[in-house]
Amino acid sequence: MMTFPELTSLLDSAHRRWQLVGTPKRGIVIALDVEGRLFTIQDNLVLSRVNPEAIRGISTASQYLNPGGDGLWPAPEGSRCGFEYSTGTWRVPPSITSARWLPCDEAKPDHAKFCAEIDLINASSLGLPCRFSRDISVSGDAQDMTVTTTESIQYLGRLTLSRPDTLLVPWSLCQFDCDQDCFLTIPNCCPEQLRDLYAPSTAKQSWSDNGCELALATTERLQIALTPEVMGLVFHNHRTGLSVQRTALLAENGVEIDIADTPPDTAPIGPPIRFSAYSDPSGFMEIEAAGAMPDKVEPGQSLSLTVITRYCRQNA
Repeated sequence: MMTFPELTSLLDSAHRRWQLVGTPKRGIVIALDVEGRLFTIQDNLVLSRVNPEAIRGISTASQYLNPGGDGLWPAPEGSRCGFEYSTGTWRVPPSITSARWLPCDEAKPDHAKFCAEIDLINASSLGLPCRFSRDISVSGDAQDMTVTTTESIQYLGRLTLSRPDTLLVPWSLCQFDCDQDCFLTIPNCCPEQLRDLYAPSTAKQSWSDNGCELALATTERLQIALTPEVMGLVFHNHRTGLSVQRTALLAENGVEIDIADTPPDTAPIGPPIRFSAYSDPSGFMEIEAAGAMPDKVEPGQSLSLTVITRYCRQNA
């Protein structure tokens, strides 16, 4: 694992602004010039995945440099409403990779709020001016800490958005290094509540009365999606003793959508998704949570998702 001084030195050398919420014993480094990504610190160690190449470099249309950490993206990813296919082929919107996040509330020792103006274009060539915000609170100690983040996307356009012609929800993605010692548990889940978005995962699933356990090491892209009835999921790394539990508060209004990576000429009619997990052959994984959208979104309206992520280390 990278240390807190190594991460901040990397950010400083790359001329990337950053701010600490909490302390190096238990806190969050927000990389203001790296997609507003959050990097979790426990006992001076960085628990999140860190990609130094992405922090030093610049993403382009031909190569996306994934920074790691915990990011806020818009969903859906695919379909004609998706935000990764505005050009017809997959790419992360340049408005996300080049965003410059700024504090938008008075910072406190364990709390801060940051915002960025991010305009989106979906696969139907509809432009959506937006304001993203991340409201972050840290509690607990160096062995067991909880990060509560309210992720919000405020729609700033002048016309009302209507489902299903236009979809927009906040999507929180939390990344970790992953190998054969890593697995996922999904408590109180049954097979009918899980579906594969890429390669079949059946051979990696183990079921019991407590739910599902999923091996994460993979040679091809693996992503599972969970229906809104599932209340959370947990990432485990046996080698490091790290476990990360992700849950979310129920949306105050609206209904979850299908966030899946589907072709840009398809209709957004898949089953709704609240939690998901992705594992990449390059050696990282994501635990993800997605918000909900009402039938109509008016100009100035915010769509919010409160995500609760608990970090525990048995070997701390």
